[in-house]
Amino acid sequence: PDQFPFRRVFARSPPGPAVRYPTNIGCLWLALLLFLIGGSPLLVGVLRVFGAFLLVAVIGTFGLTWWLRRQAVVRYARSQSEAHNRFVEVLVALLVRLAEVDGPINRGEVGAIRKFFQQSLGYRDERLLWVRDLIKTSRRSSEPVEALCSRIRSQYGFQERFIVIQVLARVAEADGRLGREEVAFIERVAIEILTGVAG
Repeated sequence: PDQFPFRRVFARSPPGPAVRYPTNIGCLWLALLLFLIGGSPLLVGVLRVFGAFLLVAVIGTFGLTWWLRRQAVVRYARSQSEAHNRFVEVLVALLVRLAEVDGPINRGEVGAIRKFFQQSLGYRDERLLWVRDLIKTSRRSSEPVEALCSRIRSQYGFQERFIVIQVLARVAEADGRLGREEVAFIERVAIEILTGVAG
């Protein structure tokens, strides 16, 4: 596969007639249960067991879902080449630095990065989860822009470097405006990664 793949309408139904449901059936069953058991310690024990079972089931479901998603992300990352993974990691890190030029990154800017990968590159499911993880990692990282640019300059050719600049510009323009700080950042990155172009 290509190492660098960087190339609902809801129909509203007319409201139908209001339907009335017998909402008191559950209350009647509960009242009957209380009458039969009489609010005894047995009832308290049953309710405790049921509550504990429900809590364990909910936690187990969330835990299993999280584990399965993590495994899907790991499998996807392992299925790609190391060069591909490194490129996307550095690209996401630069996108995060771009979003931080005018202050701490916010949810809208994170959404713009994910939207680019989703709409422009067709990322779905585990790919988007991987990008989300890369965004989180980049936000915690203190690696300077110069070091990121140096990695790109030393590991990739002109085509990949030009792609980085294009992606930065497209994401910066995603909200319909391009601030001076963003322009300055993109120019800085361009100078850094295009210095000594070879191959």
